[in-house]
Amino acid sequence: MKKFIATMLILAVIVSGFSLNVSADTGSFGFTGYEYPTIYSSGSYNIQNSGRAITSRVYIEDFKTLFLENIAQCNSSIDISGYNLGHNDNNTDAIQNYIWYCLPEAFNVFGIGFTYTWSGLITEVNLSYRDFADTPAEYAVCHNKMIAAADKILTDIEGNSKLDDVQKALLLHDRLALWNEYDYNGLEAGDQDIYTAYGALGMRGSVCQGYAMAYMYLLERVGISNSYCSSEALNHGWNTVYINGRLYHVDVTWDDISWEKGERGVVGGVGHENFLRSTQGIYNTGHKADDYDYSPSDTTYDNYFWQNSVAAFTYLNDEIYYIDNTEQKLKRYSDRTALCSVEGEWKHYLEDGSYYDFGNNARLLTDGDALIYSLSDSVYRYDVSNGKSTKIYNADLSGNFSIYGIVIEDEYLICDINDIVPYTSLGCENVYQIKVKYEKPVDNVEYSDANGDGKINGRDYAMLIQHINGANVNITLKNADVNVDGKINGRDYALLIQYINGWAVTLGPKA
Repeated sequence: MKKFIATMLILAVIVSGFSLNVSADTGSFGFTGYEYPTIYSSGSYNIQNSGRAITSRVYIEDFKTLFLENIAQCNSSIDISGYNLGHNDNNTDAIQNYIWYCLPEAFNVFGIGFTYTWSGLITEVNLSYRDFADTPAEYAVCHNKMIAAADKILTDIEGNSKLDDVQKALLLHDRLALWNEYDYNGLEAGDQDIYTAYGALGMRGSVCQGYAMAYMYLLERVGISNSYCSSEALNHGWNTVYINGRLYHVDVTWDDISWEKGERGVVGGVGHENFLRSTQGIYNTGHKADDYDYSPSDTTYDNYFWQNSVAAFTYLNDEIYYIDNTEQKLKRYSDRTALCSVEGEWKHYLEDGSYYDFGNNARLLTDGDALIYSLSDSVYRYDVSNGKSTKIYNADLSGNFSIYGIVIEDEYLICDINDIVPYTSLGCENVYQIKVKYEKPVDNVEYSDANGDGKINGRDYAMLIQHINGANVNITLKNADVNVDGKINGRDYALLIQYINGWAVTLGPKA
């Protein structure tokens, strides 16, 4: 569904009653002072609802292009006299809300005012810009950083017809939460970029409005219609998202797991309590106010399986994988099949021998070839081609300390270590990180891939046994010599079947 002004609003508040003509005194103009955005917008309850149709005077794609071209050049005024829009509160609010809350790429716009004729028509939209991007050169640098980040997040999602809109919205929700952190320091310092999509994407730090505008931009890139939703009572903003023609609430900010007391986010930690919720559903997660868009009513996803996960959903080889932290299982999205156990204990023991049980906090990611998951004291690599888990890191932890998050960045495996679980009021003074070099394991496929298809499985075993028994099969002799002793016999067969069955054996010359 196109983002006409529904996701945008408003311009339909351009009511049909304005067919005013410019009179003889059009040489006289008035000017309204600048107004400035807030986390919630003025009349935020109506951002999505104030206009569901556009009059014949405004074609929204042209309107959007006009604004973005001028904004990129940091022009102080934009001529809209050709649209014959009357100067009234409905129209000025509509235009302001459209620029601030419906154009993520207009991240540098701050103040908005209007020039109008005494006969009552808007001639120009007047703009002032945020300090960090108030010249074309500065805007270009920021815009390029924002697009580069978005391109990375959208990798293997944008243009992927194998993913439906629910799956795209879910993966983008998780990837944005992993990419961006709530910027408490920027909030305290009064930084301007933290309220924008540029802050969330280009700088990887924002407050709720930045999360929402970044999510808006990402969703637009994959063709999912959405709007900015906000509450003055909560001093908070999030998104409403159209999925299969139905509207849902999505709050990426509240699903981005972080440590208490303004500490950074937990690497690899993503909640899903606020994803695709009805109004009653989002109200129950803590959005207890009555001044936001209450129209989402579909409860399909209010108690959905992803709410059992506090780890990122991960896409690998045309399949989505996730951790069900309630059942303590690594699962496949398409059929909810459990692939392996991720059982572990995340506990904090007290002096009297009692303890806090923090539940399962396993996390999930991919190195591009396999899945990587963490337990309380170790990290494993799961090969989806053969269903085998291999421990790749064992953390030397003392006392109550456990792994609460993992990420792979710049060829390093980084683990978040703490003695207290996120989302508690117990404190987080002891949080620290362990950083170790990560190198992808190189499987000795050449020493066992008898049929040369790049995989080690039962087909190789079948072909090998046929060859040993004298059958004329098209086998790669070098690969069939599993233990590299110059012979192809029962020893190679035995070693291969042990490996396929998950035994701790080594393929190749040292076997």
